[in-house]
Amino acid sequence: MEPAIKGIVDTYVRLKNRGAIEDLLIHRRRLAIDLKGRRGYDFSRPIAQIDEEIAIIEAALEKLEPGDLSLATRSLMSFAAS
Repeated sequence: MEPAIKGIVDTYVRLKNRGAIEDLLIHRRRLAIDLKGRRGYDFSRPIAQIDEEIAIIEAALEKLEPGDLSLATRSLMSFAAS
């Protein structure tokens, strides 16, 4: 899925669509939290995939005018740092 998410994110960067990129980041963060909270199955592979996608999305957000982060993005970035 990595090439697919790169293509999607690259398109949003080209269009300067910060909101869509932030939505992707929020969705992936929720998936990661949900999978990390589940038991009874080894979710390490999907969690690793989602973590890779999160890194791609965060890198894209840094390409877009870094001083112009929305409140949602700042919150997500601080969440990632912790």
